[in-house]
Amino acid sequence: MKPAILDRPASTIKDLSPRVAPAPAPAPLPWFESEAEARADLEALLGPWFILQAEVPCWFGGQWLRIDYMASPRGDVDFPYDSFGVEVKRGYRGFNQYTAALKQAIDYTHCEVGDRRIGVVFVYPGTPREGAGGADRLAGQFRVGTIRRAHELPRFEICGGKLWTPLGASRVVPTRDKIARTERLERPKLNGVERRL
Repeated sequence: MKPAILDRPASTIKDLSPRVAPAPAPAPLPWFESEAEARADLEALLGPWFILQAEVPCWFGGQWLRIDYMASPRGDVDFPYDSFGVEVKRGYRGFNQYTAALKQAIDYTHCEVGDRRIGVVFVYPGTPREGAGGADRLAGQFRVGTIRRAHELPRFEICGGKLWTPLGASRVVPTRDKIARTERLERPKLNGVERRL
């Protein structure tokens, strides 16, 4: 005997399938016509807050390399690092090109400029958030982050989380070798004494 629902005309049967919204289209990967265009965009993006020095030679494993930028915050900018490197790419045609850029930036964290090791390196442009989170978190363990454009302002991210923007507070981000960072969040006070969050 067949179920009663099959005896009814198809137009009277309610659609009981779950309503699932279609997946949003992935954000396009950043792409510039040339690396020079990407550099000009980075200089315009970071210029108000950072002093940028282009094409800085650095020493790595018995050979000289050249990092695209060394940057340091201007006097009134509250940034967690005194200086950092920036590796600029024109963009990424796919995930493999993005991870190759992160690998190159990891190599730069082992370089020395003058008598100091480059402490942290950021890759510009960063990819859209979808799909790259695991790679970003892994690269953050080697002191590599990304610079993304958020509302026409720079957004520094490391270990998959926000590190600094001109509008907001930064946060301590754990890394493999626990480089000292200062916490920049508003701390609640209890009886006039600051409490750690």
